[in-house]
Amino acid sequence: MRYTKCLLIGCMLLISGCTPVNPIGKSEISGDTMNIGILHHEENDKTKQKEKGFIDYLSSRGFDRIKVTYKSKNGLGKSEIDDLFIEQFVNEGVDLIYVIDKQALHSATALMKDTEIPLLYSGINESEVNQYQISNMSGVLEEEPLGQQFSTIRSILPEAKTIMVLNDSKMSWDNIQSEADLHGFTLLQFQSLETIEPIEEVEIDTYLYLGQEKAESFYEAFKDQNLPMFTNHSESVKLGYTAAITLDDYAIGSLVGKMSYDVLIEGKPMSELLNNPYVSTSITLNQKEIDALSLVVPDFISKKANYIN
Repeated sequence: MRYTKCLLIGCMLLISGCTPVNPIGKSEISGDTMNIGILHHEENDKTKQKEKGFIDYLSSRGFDRIKVTYKSKNGLGKSEIDDLFIEQFVNEGVDLIYVIDKQALHSATALMKDTEIPLLYSGINESEVNQYQISNMSGVLEEEPLGQQFSTIRSILPEAKTIMVLNDSKMSWDNIQSEADLHGFTLLQFQSLETIEPIEEVEIDTYLYLGQEKAESFYEAFKDQNLPMFTNHSESVKLGYTAAITLDDYAIGSLVGKMSYDVLIEGKPMSELLNNPYVSTSITLNQKEIDALSLVVPDFISKKANYIN
């Protein structure tokens, strides 16, 4: 690597901790401009928040005072474009590559096996990581925060008994059932939007959609019942869902930023960077729906939530 180790000054920055004081001195890094490649398979609000958290963290550690170029690329949802950008990063000899989502990681791991460029990722979970393993890779594992999702729903709906869930994710029904039991819900498994059948003898109190692709269809199928509808994707709240309980994308990017700092500045070898699980949540509330349903959101939720109207 082309960098000298620098003396760390001030406290180490934790994701939720204090801001360090001048961790990089003005004359402590010399040489060529530091280049960091960033790849979105398909840019959206989630990937933008991760990139922002990533860059903001490095800026807080002094990267705003050194010669650093961020080369952010958007694959436009096409794997062949991802391949082109990864090849470009490798040919240019960038100092580190951050692939933000799972689809971009396919291209990166296939094309970077014979390079020493550090590769950091987000957007995959523990069950998926082994299929991508190469020696110069590490990153942040994103596990579905089922516990926080059911806990938040229970806090907003303390009297609710029955929850219908459409599981359009890779989360197992056993895990969903376990969390439903733990939080005192009777779980109904909704299997298919193509075979909607009325459930005459069961009174449903709320709905939870886990996934993204069918969010609009699921909402349209049940919106006229005027019941709270929850999801795990913040963008879906704009459709009319009551709330989304999802991973905090900005904080995920910040954690990848910290790992990058460890590699680029502290000189840690990639082999010492453990895959970091991340389960902290971000809550997005639909104020219009909350008012229409006369819901009372506890202060500990409302104070940290994001709102749309």
